[in-house]
Amino acid sequence: MRGRIVLFLLVFATVSFASCAELFQNSRVVRLTVSTDKPTYRSGEKVVASYRLQNVGDRKLFVPVRFSADCMSKPRWSTQLRHQAEKQMPNGMVGDCHMQSFPDFLEKLKADSKLLSPGQHYAPEETFDTTGLKPGFYRVTAHVAAWKPTDFTEADRQELCQLGEPPLTGTLSSSVTIRLVP
Repeated sequence: MRGRIVLFLLVFATVSFASCAELFQNSRVVRLTVSTDKPTYRSGEKVVASYRLQNVGDRKLFVPVRFSADCMSKPRWSTQLRHQAEKQMPNGMVGDCHMQSFPDFLEKLKADSKLLSPGQHYAPEETFDTTGLKPGFYRVTAHVAAWKPTDFTEADRQELCQLGEPPLTGTLSSSVTIRLVP
């Protein structure tokens, strides 16, 4: 009987260690795309950009959907409308920014992110005003800066291990070109 208990504990420890070995999920398991409601706009029209962040992996994971709870110091989504000559327009930010304090790490993670199952997606939209812009080709770009492993304390890592679903790490970028006509 004692041997069975020791064997059970060894198997349990091995399974627990294996599940904690992959605390984070690299950005290769997520696809980011940018699209617009049409390819050509008249000057002064609003460009509606749609972003789609899809889990193409085989397990659930947390993806950022807003600013970090400490807001401007860690924007997770940045967007941009840029002229073909690379004249930069003001950046946009997807998501909201409400300074909050959370009772624990997991509450903060859940507030800053969405848990996506394989195949699920998060799809925010944004509108750019083209008033005053010159005709030409423009690029609508989205950049997602997910978490870094160094963003987490050892205590956070232990909670992640117990949770079982990893947060996304790394960065993603995508863009689409539109044409602005007079």
